[in-house]
Amino acid sequence: MERNMSLILLFFKYSAISTCALFYWRGTWILLDSYLFPGHSHRTAWASLLIGVLGMVVQHAYLIWPQQNIINAHSLVQQINLDNGSIEAVKPITPATPPPEGSAKCNNISYVKTYLLNHLKTYYCGFIVVNVWRGLWYCQ
Repeated sequence: MERNMSLILLFFKYSAISTCALFYWRGTWILLDSYLFPGHSHRTAWASLLIGVLGMVVQHAYLIWPQQNIINAHSLVQQINLDNGSIEAVKPITPATPPPEGSAKCNNISYVKTYLLNHLKTYYCGFIVVNVWRGLWYCQ
C-alpha cells in the first residue's frame, strides 16, 4: 500500500512540474507575441533570436567570470593531491547554510534574498530559452 501511495504522489508531482513548465513556456510565448513587434513576423523573429542569444552569452559570461564567492565545480566533486597522487572527496559548501545553534543570530533576510535570486535566475534561463526557440521557429 505504501509503495502505491508513493507512486501516486510521484505521478502528481511530475504532472504538476510538467504542467507548470508548459504553462510558463506557452505563457511567455504568447506574451512575446503580444508585446514584441506584434504583426511583424520578421522583426519579432530576429528580436527574439537576438534576445535569446545575447541572454545566453550573458549567462555563460556570468558562469565563467571569476568571482570570489563561487566555488569551482571540480572542487565540489573531488580534490586531487598531485604530491602523493591521492584523490579525496570534498563535501560541497553551500553559502546559505545557517550558523550553528548558539552562535550569532541567523540573518533571515539573506536566505530570502538567496531564494529569490535563485528563482530569478531560473526564470531568466527559461526566458532566454523560449526566445531562442521562438526566434528560430519564426525564422523558418
